[in-house]
This record gives sequence, C-alpha cells and structure tokens, in this order.
Amino acid sequence: MVFCLEFYLGVCFVNYITAVMCAENCLHFLNLAETYGLSDCVHETKSFVLRDFAALSRNSAGFRNISCDLLCELLSNDRLHTASELSVFNVAVSWLEALATRQDPETIRRVLGLVRYGLMSAKQMEGIVTNPLLAGEACHEVLQVSSANIILLLYYIILYNIIYITFLAGI
Repeated sequence: MVFCLEFYLGVCFVNYITAVMCAENCLHFLNLAETYGLSDCVHETKSFVLRDFAALSRNSAGFRNISCDLLCELLSNDRLHTASELSVFNVAVSWLEALATRQDPETIRRVLGLVRYGLMSAKQMEGIVTNPLLAGEACHEVLQVSSANIILLLYYIILYNIIYITFLAGI
C-alpha cells in the first residue's frame, strides 16, 4: 500500500512539475527531484533544460549557480538546443566568471573543453581568442586539441572526396 502511494505521489509530482515548469523554476525543480530521488522528474527536468538552454542560460539567475558537474553534463549532451557553439562558449564563460573560485585552471579546462570549437566559424574564433580566460596554459591545450581535431576532420573529408571522385571516374 505504501509503495503504491509513493508511486502515485511521484507520478503526480512529475505531472505537476511538467505542467508548471519554466525557465525561472526548472533548476529549482531539478534540485528537488535530485534531492528526493525522483528519476523520472530528473529526466523530464533535464530534457526541459536541454530544450530551452538558450533562454534558461540567458534569463535565469540560478543558472550561474549550478554545479560544475551539471554544467558539464549539459554542455556535453548532444541534445543541447542552442543557436550556435559561440553561444555555448559565452554561457561557459559567463558561468566561469560568476564566481572567482571557478577560475582555477582545471575547472576552466574542464568547462571550456566541452565547447565544440570546430563548429565555430573563423570569424567567431577570432572573436573569442581575445577572452582573458583563454590566455592561460589550460586553455591553450584545449584549443590545440580542438585544432588537431578540426585538421583531422578536414583530412577525412578530403580523403572521402578523393575516394568518391576516384570511384566516379572509374565508372
């Protein structure tokens, strides 16, 4: 009997949260759901955050207070909805600058390492390299790895095109 009551309370809570969730309260609901072990509610809330990431990160004061682990989980998720990777970079920088304790090289490397620099245009890259957070040694490593990945990607694209053209020429 108690198990059924807990189950129905959990279902009602998920339904209620889903109905009233918005950018201003979703992080609070996520915190509640994690505190009380409501996995369905955690899943729904994280899905909402990923869907409305741009509005949430722009308008929510609570966003700057999320944990590093949660931010990294969101930034690394392929379902993250955002206008461009530049906006992801700006959110990461904003989160890092919100507290002085986040300025340590390991945190900077961890957070900025999740930005997919290869998806940025050359003009966007020119704009971000002047950011003071990128001046440290930690970020040089991140940008070097990203550059190597971009070069490798370009190599495979060129190789694919050569094979494809060779195949077409052989027909």
